[in-house]
Amino acid sequence: MLVAACGGQEGDPGQGEDTVSITFSLDFAYDGLHSPFVVAQEKGWYDEAGLDVTIQPSGGSQDSLTRIATGAAELGVVSSSVALTGIANEQHPVKVVSMLLQHDAAATQVRKELNVSTPAELVGHTVATPPASALDQFFPALLDLNDVDLAEVEQIAINPAAAKQTLLGGQVDATNIFGPVFADVLDQVDNLYWYEFGLDIYGSTISANTDFLAENPQAVEGFLAASMRGVEYVMDNPDEAGELIAERAEGDPEFFRAEVEEFLQFYDPSAAPEGPGTMDEAKWQDTQELNVEYGAQEREVSLDEVYTNEFLTGQS
Repeated sequence: MLVAACGGQEGDPGQGEDTVSITFSLDFAYDGLHSPFVVAQEKGWYDEAGLDVTIQPSGGSQDSLTRIATGAAELGVVSSSVALTGIANEQHPVKVVSMLLQHDAAATQVRKELNVSTPAELVGHTVATPPASALDQFFPALLDLNDVDLAEVEQIAINPAAAKQTLLGGQVDATNIFGPVFADVLDQVDNLYWYEFGLDIYGSTISANTDFLAENPQAVEGFLAASMRGVEYVMDNPDEAGELIAERAEGDPEFFRAEVEEFLQFYDPSAAPEGPGTMDEAKWQDTQELNVEYGAQEREVSLDEVYTNEFLTGQS
């Protein structure tokens, strides 16, 4: 939570003001999901807000939450279920300040030749899921919502890194993985996105350390404004965003262009009640109830402890 004097030349963004340093934790390695933050950084929008932002990949959503809670990062990407669980079970000093994905990107991928278009048609098929993951926890919820008996679907565990190869190789009929991972092979698989079949919970969030929020409200507002500007830019320029994230990830531009394109449906500004990033109490309550029933959250908490829109709109 370092605040340092800005020593820029005349006319530099933030000249004459304090520059606030922010370590921003991703919820994994660089991915199409993170393109708005890379765009905002590359375009200089964080600099314009008087922020010195360092973006750091992490080992996953739980790792990102831990970094934020301990102050190793001021803000970061955390899934809604992990944020809820950490706040409820561990009383982590973390609060969600913006929604990144208005819909969760979880999906069941099925090879096209099987002609499976609904969760009900998974009966009798073999579905592979990463064990002890949110996907593993919430797949039964998807089946329940679609009147499918879990016992009628054969489940096996899978390493997520091997999911694409395992599915395309015909070793399983379907996988449960975040859908955009398969963006480059949609000619071979169908993504059954869970939010389209009744399991419409919040997805990835932007979460913040509560001490940093209290001490640096304007910095958080500036960070979110620049990041939401990044979301809007990605929506309008997905190919360019894919190129930028591919360069940062040192990956295949063709894959990242396709992945960013697939992510656009989840940013969904039309689902934000008061503008980009804003959140709805009723949807948070639905997300929490499902997280208590199917996830690792041990008790419900007041949603005032979980999220706020005030750094986006000036309203709590």
